[in-house]
Amino acid sequence: MADPRAELQRLRGAGVVGDLDWHFATTLTAALGEADERVGLAAGLVSRALSQGHVCLDLRQLCADPALATEDGSACGVAVPALDEWLDALRASPLCGAGGVLSPLVLEDARLYTRRYWRYETALAETVRRRCREVDPGLSASAVRSLIDRHFGAASGDPDWQRIAATVAVYRSFCIVSGGPGTGKTFTVAKMLCVLAEIERSARDRLPDVVLMAPTGKAAQRLGESMLGAAESIDAPPEVLALLGQRPTTIHRALGRRPRTRTRFRHDRSNPLQADVVVIDEASMVDMALMSRALDAVPLDARVVLLGDRDQLASVEAGAILADLYGDADRHAYSAEFAARLAEAGSEVLGAATAPPIRDGIVSLRRNYRYGADSAIGRLAAAINRGAEDEVLDLLVSQADSQVELRPSLEHGVAPLLDSAVAGLAGSFSGSPQERLQCLRRFRILSPLRRGPFGVEELNRQAEARLRSERLIATGEELYPGKPIMVVQNDVEIGLFNGDVGVLVDSEGGGHRAVFADGDDVRLVSLARIPAFETVYATTVHKSQGSEFEEVSVVLPDRISPLLTRELMYTAVTRARRRVVIYGAAEVVAAAVGRRVARASGLRSRLWGGSAE
Repeated sequence: MADPRAELQRLRGAGVVGDLDWHFATTLTAALGEADERVGLAAGLVSRALSQGHVCLDLRQLCADPALATEDGSACGVAVPALDEWLDALRASPLCGAGGVLSPLVLEDARLYTRRYWRYETALAETVRRRCREVDPGLSASAVRSLIDRHFGAASGDPDWQRIAATVAVYRSFCIVSGGPGTGKTFTVAKMLCVLAEIERSARDRLPDVVLMAPTGKAAQRLGESMLGAAESIDAPPEVLALLGQRPTTIHRALGRRPRTRTRFRHDRSNPLQADVVVIDEASMVDMALMSRALDAVPLDARVVLLGDRDQLASVEAGAILADLYGDADRHAYSAEFAARLAEAGSEVLGAATAPPIRDGIVSLRRNYRYGADSAIGRLAAAINRGAEDEVLDLLVSQADSQVELRPSLEHGVAPLLDSAVAGLAGSFSGSPQERLQCLRRFRILSPLRRGPFGVEELNRQAEARLRSERLIATGEELYPGKPIMVVQNDVEIGLFNGDVGVLVDSEGGGHRAVFADGDDVRLVSLARIPAFETVYATTVHKSQGSEFEEVSVVLPDRISPLLTRELMYTAVTRARRRVVIYGAAEVVAAAVGRRVARASGLRSRLWGGSAE
């Protein structure tokens, strides 16, 4: 009898699959008596795929380039079977079945899933399809147009995508609003909620139940602050504006996580949320499992608005939900019927003979209010998104604009980076607590890596050492006034969440306390009460999502890496308002811009058509 672990063992030795992948595959093959090494190999690779953020293992794509490689790109001497041979082996295995057959793995159209993630994907596709429908607002088109005009201004010749977004949300049960930093996503949704609230009150003599949520505590807090800021400039009745003042929550907390489980919640399809409108911010950060659970818990007759930037990095866990849902929207016009409906309400869009149902609920905000037409950062971000490698490098090496700059990799010396750190962070060691916090928003070092010579742990160590040598840090202790910290664990009772940033100050009774922003004010928290935290002169690009700084220094590895992608570069660059400095070789930058995140899933084809089912 063949050993189903032979090829998998070679991959484990080469570091292509990890211990978890190995144990997953060998446990399944032993439990079900599977002797075919091709099946064992597939089981190990599907486990690895999940750890890399894929929802499934795309066998067709893998077989198109059959030589497996290690993380640094070197060959490991193992090639996958031919596609037809592999599919036949899987179909004959007790480990694998179609969706309706109870088996650990599911094979569907050359995509191999664990059963759990197949259920997440099919459930999410089903609920999105059910929600992609037109709704009756209960008001005439002229009344809707009048209300939209009041909040967004009268329609002009050029498409106003903020206005269009609000109109789409009036008529569609499921709406996606995508836009980069500075495009006014939150401001648009704030006005959109006011429109929906006034429509609900006119049609049904009540205000809607609105639930605002985000994937992390930090993102929820930012959403709340943005909503309150938007409310100050919106003309609406006080009771309507009060909807914008409610406190957003995390998705987990809104769903009511059950004790001792990460996947089961109090609210689900049988016990839905009390909501007429649900807004999920930072949707690009939500993984497949959580998005499936969240939409399952929203009443079917409620409106859902997903808010985010489809070009940003995807979630840490499996899935690239916002990108998959957005799909091919840029290449599809709205359906002719829906375009006519929008025109009646004063929002002109292109219509086509046919369009997938999901298309009519998608809006891209295209005008950037942060970066002007001549902004080098704006042009750099746009060039990155287009994958225009030469244009990106031309912008970075040009001396005509000091907003963006490419400097040599840190392998040639770290002094220029540390000089920038001293200049950017000196203010956090003096002044009022508010001034110290404000200083932390001026400069940040970003890296795609956590460990290694170019990772945030080493960069934080070096920055701290340099600040000590400049005598800005007055003591040799680990904790000192001016130390910036980032919370890495949620604590609902204290009101601190993963990603919250504060700064240490002297305590009147001796020792230190941490200062955190609290709206326009600050709050002081004893160090003994703060959950786990880390130093944050430097942070990962993933952790920086949703944050803004006057200047960022982006540190890239000294060699081309699969971790460096277009989405990562775009996310890093758009954290800056005024200046971006990238430390890295030109060929590393070009390779990153040329590589897109390609997370395997079947969600896009299920919703947009193709060989999905």
